[in-house]
Amino acid sequence: MRTNGIKSPLGTQERRRSSGFLANFAVALLVLHTTSGCSGQEASSPNTSGTPPDVAGLRIGMTPSQVQEILSQDPSFKITIESKVRWPTLEIVAEKKNEVVIALFTETTPKAWFVGRSLEIPANERPFREALANKAIEKYGKPVFHNVMNTPIGTVLAWAWDKDGKSMTVFNKCRSARGNESSWRPKSTREAPSAFLESSYDPTCETYIEVRIQGEIFTPNDTSSMPGLHGRPEIAAGFSTAITSAAVYRSDPKNPIDISISREKAKLDAASKNKGPDL
Repeated sequence: MRTNGIKSPLGTQERRRSSGFLANFAVALLVLHTTSGCSGQEASSPNTSGTPPDVAGLRIGMTPSQVQEILSQDPSFKITIESKVRWPTLEIVAEKKNEVVIALFTETTPKAWFVGRSLEIPANERPFREALANKAIEKYGKPVFHNVMNTPIGTVLAWAWDKDGKSMTVFNKCRSARGNESSWRPKSTREAPSAFLESSYDPTCETYIEVRIQGEIFTPNDTSSMPGLHGRPEIAAGFSTAITSAAVYRSDPKNPIDISISREKAKLDAASKNKGPDL
């Protein structure tokens, strides 16, 4: 593992894999629908206050050093910095008991195009799902999608804006074709989106926010002590928040989508000029 010249204040450390609730949280939540759940409602602009939205203090466009500085303010975090050949070429993960925070960066001039957080709420601090959803709305404004689900037990909210700060009620192009980054939760593969689908990560999508709230899951005759497997479904057991910027992702000339599109175009151009063998 390389650090690209970035030194973690906690040193290079082995990544702990989330278990228990976090693993079940990843399985339990439904993939977000691409149609708006709040038809006719206009979400507020992320730039109304002059400050871009954040997750745990992290914002889109931050440099690795800025992200590291914020995360290092919490000494209980174990920070891992990983460089890879494939996108995301730089990944910073901060983990502690029941919480994961992650930032993914572009390659040419590293800046965050994705920031996410997942948290299991201690049993004695759990609010109602509706109350937690209202806190998300208070922080990010009126969502363009708000779905309260019973199967699986969860609440999903989404916000999307274009480069002009205008709300986007149809936001499927703001999300990865595979749903790995914008629908992030623990143990996701966090791969780059499918490079062969031009609809993935439309560069006109400036900001996309997704909040998923997991309710306590009631299982009759469940005698296990694992939190989140039984309880009251209207009570929030945990949540994940993710902010993605397709515009920042596509602004890097080395992003896999545009590179693949160029290669495919070159193949088609060559094929159109080739006469082929004699028959």
